[in-house]
Amino acid sequence: MDANTPATDLLRTLIRRFLAQPASMQQATDAFAGLTAASNMLQPFALERMERQIREEIMANNAAACPPRWGRQAPPRPLTWLDLCNADGYVRERCLRCLGPAPSAFFMSLAIRRLNDWVPEVRASARENLFRIASISEPSHVAGALGQLLATMNTWGRMQADESRVVGHLMAIEAVAGTLIRQIIQTTNGPQAAILVQAARTQALDHSLLDLATQAAQPAVRATAYRFLLEDRATWASGRAWVWTDLTWCKGRFEPVFARRQLTSNWPAQTVLKSALEDRSPHVRRVGGQFLAKHLDMPDAGACAARLAADRSSQVAVWGRHALTRLTEDPRSSAATTP
Repeated sequence: MDANTPATDLLRTLIRRFLAQPASMQQATDAFAGLTAASNMLQPFALERMERQIREEIMANNAAACPPRWGRQAPPRPLTWLDLCNADGYVRERCLRCLGPAPSAFFMSLAIRRLNDWVPEVRASARENLFRIASISEPSHVAGALGQLLATMNTWGRMQADESRVVGHLMAIEAVAGTLIRQIIQTTNGPQAAILVQAARTQALDHSLLDLATQAAQPAVRATAYRFLLEDRATWASGRAWVWTDLTWCKGRFEPVFARRQLTSNWPAQTVLKSALEDRSPHVRRVGGQFLAKHLDMPDAGACAARLAADRSSQVAVWGRHALTRLTEDPRSSAATTP
């Protein structure tokens, strides 16, 4: 059974109870408070499933409230954050235009996911209104939503360059960027390295890359930050492209498409390299070895190579031995091939 099942069942019950409330703004506000508290219990967010359940509950409520043919029309229910999952695209579009601050990271995630909505007009409404919503919301809610979505955002098939720019604008909010950085540094599990890679779309985190490289709890995060700093550029998967492998049998596969940009913060490569070689994780030290093997013209390259060759990890030491061999063959060598 999914660990989220109790929280999901509770949230579904509260959604059903909320939708059954009369169309009164005060009553809706009171009922929504409990729903918001329950949404905070979803870790990690099962967003696709919850969107489907919310949509089903709204459809069931609308069907039950449908009056007889000659009956009195019930007053319309005010739009709420739940209507981001409404099956009616017109409702989702209007909902984005009238939303205020996000009540939780869960509902902020629902709003950001509208950038991948199947209706173009809804995506356009999300592009126009998401920054306004994020600006008046708690930074922790926006950062929490981004932390859940960034790792898989490159698989959103309908997301184009305009939608990606909106995500960059959200991360560029100073308070959101600071909260997201602390989240990546302190979290000990989860795809934080993948989050950092996608967060590199914008320059909002550039000034904190050295902190991420030296302080992050996860070695994969430190290795990613060191690679960005050493290469002086950020690389991320921007989407997928279909590649045919056998036209005769109509076979193919999706392959990732990468985008790159230069960093706006410059750190001395020699200082960064020495710091990487002192890291406690061999995964991080190997990143330093790979960089050294391609830049043998750096000062103290021989000393760094000797240190790598004596490393207790064989995966790291092989890069040191390779660098020493190249330096012996040609001390002026400035490039190396993969061993």
